[in-house]
Amino acid sequence: MTAFLNESLTSSLSLSDVLESKGVLKIAIAVLGIGNLAPIIFLRFFSDQMYPFFFLYYLWVPIYVLTIALLIFYNKEGQIKPVLTSSVGIICVVGLSLITRLMFLGSANHISLDTLWYLDYGKMMLQGKMPYADFYFLYPPVFGYFIYVISSINPFIDSFRLLSSLFDAAIVLALWRIMKQREFHSHQELIPLAYALLPISIIESGLNGHFEPIANLTLLIGLWWMLNRKYSAGSIMIGLSGATKVYALFLMPILFLIIPNNQQRIKSLLLAGFTFFLTFIPFSIPVWVRGDMVFPGMPMPGNNTGFLDSTLGFLSRINSLQFSTFSILVISAIAILCYSLFKLIQRKKHGDVLSYHLLSFGLGLILFTMAMLALLYPFLAIASTVPWRFPGDVALLKGSIAIVVSLLIIYSSILQFKDKTIVKVDSKQIVLVGSTLMLLILSLVRQAFFGWYFLWSIPPLILIRDKRMLLSVFVCILIIYPTYTHDNFHAIGYDESVLWQDPMEDVGGWDYTIKNAHLFGSPVNVSVSSNEGIGTFSATIPSPQNRSLSVRPSIVWHKNVSINLEGRTTLVTDMSISWNPSFGKWADVFVNYRGVTPSGSEMNGTILSNSTIYTNHSFFLWRHSFPELVNRTPITITSISIELWPLRSGNMSILVRNIYTVRGDILFYYPLEMFAIAIPLLISVYTLWRALPDTLFPRRVRESQIRDDES
Repeated sequence: MTAFLNESLTSSLSLSDVLESKGVLKIAIAVLGIGNLAPIIFLRFFSDQMYPFFFLYYLWVPIYVLTIALLIFYNKEGQIKPVLTSSVGIICVVGLSLITRLMFLGSANHISLDTLWYLDYGKMMLQGKMPYADFYFLYPPVFGYFIYVISSINPFIDSFRLLSSLFDAAIVLALWRIMKQREFHSHQELIPLAYALLPISIIESGLNGHFEPIANLTLLIGLWWMLNRKYSAGSIMIGLSGATKVYALFLMPILFLIIPNNQQRIKSLLLAGFTFFLTFIPFSIPVWVRGDMVFPGMPMPGNNTGFLDSTLGFLSRINSLQFSTFSILVISAIAILCYSLFKLIQRKKHGDVLSYHLLSFGLGLILFTMAMLALLYPFLAIASTVPWRFPGDVALLKGSIAIVVSLLIIYSSILQFKDKTIVKVDSKQIVLVGSTLMLLILSLVRQAFFGWYFLWSIPPLILIRDKRMLLSVFVCILIIYPTYTHDNFHAIGYDESVLWQDPMEDVGGWDYTIKNAHLFGSPVNVSVSSNEGIGTFSATIPSPQNRSLSVRPSIVWHKNVSINLEGRTTLVTDMSISWNPSFGKWADVFVNYRGVTPSGSEMNGTILSNSTIYTNHSFFLWRHSFPELVNRTPITITSISIELWPLRSGNMSILVRNIYTVRGDILFYYPLEMFAIAIPLLISVYTLWRALPDTLFPRRVRESQIRDDES
C-alpha cells in the first residue's frame, strides 16, 4: 500500500503544478462556487423522488469537497485572508449561509418526521400539558421552550427551518470571531465559509428544521471559552447546550483534563449541572402547583415519561446482536479514549504524542465501522424490518468510498506514529480529538441511528488544527451521512411495490369485540370509520370500578383477510395514536395477525407491540418481516387485529392510513449510474488529500535534512 501511495503522490505532481496557476484556480473556484448552489436549487424545486435525492447529494459532495480543496491551494500564502477576516467578508458568508438554507422555506418536503413531532408537542403544551409529566417528551427542556414559542407564534414547519437557519448563521459568525481572535493555519480561515456551504447542515437546518444548531452554537462557544481558560463561563454554556441536546454533557469529563486544579473542576461540574437542571424549573412549576411533586425529566409513578428513558432506555430494548456489536465497538473505542487521556494526564503541560495518534486511529476506526455498516445494511435481514430502507447500489457506493477515506485516516495516524520527528502536541488538541471521538461514539450508541447525529461532532472537530485529520473526517461524514438518514422517504416519493393492501378508504369488514366490559361501571363506546382515506378506530373508555383488578378489559378491532406470504414478504402498517388525556409514554396498542400453513396448522404474531409506539405522534411506518418464510412454502394470513390492552380511561383514537404487504428484496435500481458517481467522488477526495500536507505540529529536525539543505 505504501508503494501505491508513493506512486500516486509522485504522479500527482503534475496536478499540483496545474493548481499553482492562479488564473486556473480562480476560474475553477468561481465555477465550483456557483456549482454548490445548483444542487440546492434542484433539491428544493425538482427532487421529490428518492433517487434524484441520492444523485443530487452525491454530485453535491464532490463539488463541495473540490471547492474547499481548491480554496486551500489558492490560500496557501494567505492570499484571501484579508477577505475572509474582513467585516464585509463575514457579512457575505453569513448571507450565503442564510440564502442556502432559507431557499427551502415553503417546501412541502421534509425528509424527517421530527418537525411534525415538534408541532404535536407544541399543541399539547398550548393545551396546558407539561412535558415529562403529562406526555412523553424526548428532549431536554430548552428544546421544549423553543417549540412552545414557535407553536404560540407560527406553528408551521417553516418556523423551525427559519430558527435552525438563523442559529447556523450564528455559528458561522461565532467561527469567524474565533478565527479572528487567534492566529490559525490558512485552512482554518476557510472554516466559516466551509460551514456555510456544508451540505449536511443545509439539509438538516434548511429542509428538515432540526435543532442541532442551537445546541452546537452554545457547545462551540463553551468549548472555545474552556480552551481559553474561561472555565466557569464555558461550563455554563456547555450546561446550556446539554439542556438543548444532552450529548454536550458527556464532554465534561474530557474537558477536566485541561482544567488546572480539582477546585476548578468541581466548580465547572457544578456550574454545568446547575445550569442543566435549572432549565427544568419553568416546566416544573406548573406541575408542583397542581400538587404533583415530581421533577420533570424523571418518570412519573408507573410511567416512563422523562427524557432519561429516551436517552438510556433503549438499552433494555435492543436485541442481543445489536448489544454485542455495540459493546465491542464502544469498549474498543472507549479503551483507546481512556488510555490516550491517561497518557495526557501523565504529561499535562504539553500532552502526549502517542495519545494524539491513538485518538486519531480511534477516529478512523469508528468511521471505518460506520462505513462497513453503511455498506452492509441493505443486505442484512434487519433492513426489511424497520421503516427506512436503502438501495443496495447506493450503499455500495457510499460504503466503499467511506471505507477508503476512513482507511486513509487510519493510515495517516500510523504514519504520524512512525514519524519520530513530532515532539510536541498541544493538550487542547488531544482533548478536541477525544471529544470528537466521544460524540461519534454517542451517535452510534442509539437504538436507531440518523444522519443528523453527525452534526453532534462538528463543534470540537472544526477547532482541530491538524487539517488532514479535520477535513478527512469531514469528508467521511459527508459520504456516510445519507446511509442511515431519514425516516420519511415517503415524503420524497419512495413508494414500494405493494402486493396487498387495505387502504382504509372503506373500513367495511372491520368489526370489534369488547372483552370483560362488565368490569366498567358505564358503557365503553367503540366505533370505526373512515375520514378522508384514514381509518379511525375510536373508543371512549370510563374508569374501571375496581382499579386493583388483575383482569382488565380490552378492545379488539379485527378483519378477515386473505394474504399470501412468501419469500421476503413484509407486512407494513402506517398509523398513529391520539389519546386524551395524553399521559404516559407508551400507548397500549397491538397490531396482530393470524394465519395458516398449507398443512393446516395455525400461526400468529405481532406487527406492532405496545413497546414500540408513542402517544400523540404523527404517522409512523411499522414493518414486520417473515424471515422464517425464506425458501419455504408460503402461508396465508387469515385475519388482522388492532388491540387495546390494558385499557386506560379517556378518549382513544387509532388513525390508520394503510396496511399493506411488500416484497422485502434488496433494491437495485440504477447501479451503473450510482457507480459512475464514484468517479467525481474519488477525484474530489484525491484532490483534497493532495491539498492537505502533513500535520503542522512542532517537529525535531533530522540531521539528514540539515545536510540536504546545506547541499
